[in-house]
Amino acid sequence: YDWNEKPMDELLSGSSLGYSNLIIGPVYSNQIGSALAYFRNSNTKIVSPLDNNATVWASLFPNYFQVQPTLAAQQESLIQYLDPHNATLWVISEEGEETVSPGIRAMLDKNLIGYRNFSYDVLQGREVTQVLSGLLGANPRNQIIIASLDEAFVSDAIRNLHLLFAYDNIPIELFGLSRWRNFETLDLTALHQLQVMLPLSSYVDYSDNLVKEFVHTYRTLFHGEPSQYSFQGYDVALYFLDALFQYGPDFEDCIENFQLPLLQNEFTFVKTSPEGGYSNTGTRVVRYLPDFTVELLP
Repeated sequence: YDWNEKPMDELLSGSSLGYSNLIIGPVYSNQIGSALAYFRNSNTKIVSPLDNNATVWASLFPNYFQVQPTLAAQQESLIQYLDPHNATLWVISEEGEETVSPGIRAMLDKNLIGYRNFSYDVLQGREVTQVLSGLLGANPRNQIIIASLDEAFVSDAIRNLHLLFAYDNIPIELFGLSRWRNFETLDLTALHQLQVMLPLSSYVDYSDNLVKEFVHTYRTLFHGEPSQYSFQGYDVALYFLDALFQYGPDFEDCIENFQLPLLQNEFTFVKTSPEGGYSNTGTRVVRYLPDFTVELLP
């Protein structure tokens, strides 16, 4: 169904959608809200496949499923790769940063993981490298989370850490955030040499046999290459249709234990509140390697 071809009210009130057990979409948060309002007294399950901003509905509607994991869920997925007993953990942020770093510190505190803070202003220039050298140089192992979504600061922090790693042989294991993949000014060589780990909402591993089979079939049928939306549409449809087939219209009763191998996603749905719906906490963590490849971590 195309929301651009028919009025929204006409689509929602039609018999086809009205008697559905499952609706995947609409895509955008404001449209999701309209669909949820219309089906609020029914048992129809509504799945938001793409929009991060649609997370707001998860706490309000019991039959709602949010596919895109929150920033907090992505950050939480890094915990299994931290080794606070054998490494010194650092949280590096820009002075006055209040968007990302408080959440990361709260997450570490909640999990009783010790860490040290270091904040600076990018205008401090080269003196930051010297200060970091003194702080990190005495440790046999440093794990560092750069808690920022500011491209200029992230670029500067990576430059400083790469200098210490490359020229002073200071051991550094770097952890970042998914949005870094969209930054255009980051030093790619530095990211690979520092072997940065990033939690991503989705990632396609083209060495995976399921992915190879899908790509081959897609090329045969459509004479082209699948986009990220092709992979996303397949994953979402396969997961929820299989859940509906196996468990019936009330598949949400079993969804928290329902796992399925997918192409670019990890789906782990948890109930957000007793009155709310379900949010995906599954992510894929990747690591950049010195040979300029990227590996999907288990």
